[in-house]
Amino acid sequence: MKQTGMRWQTFGAQAMLDLRAVYLNGEWDAFQKHRHQAQIEGLYPHRHEILAQWEIAAYRKASYAPRIPSA
Repeated sequence: MKQTGMRWQTFGAQAMLDLRAVYLNGEWDAFQKHRHQAQIEGLYPHRHEILAQWEIAAYRKASYAPRIPSA
């Protein structure tokens, strides 16, 4: 960030310090897992309901399979 006109703002500097603290405390993997989960929840808030409907539909399809009579 050393290009013409670029300056650090307080919120940007604080965000960098927070990330640095997470990394130095050895919590980077847990932070990334939480951040990833939060992003998924934000992008796909109804995914649990959709997955449940898919499981029900797959169960119904499997139990409705035509049976071949044995000779």
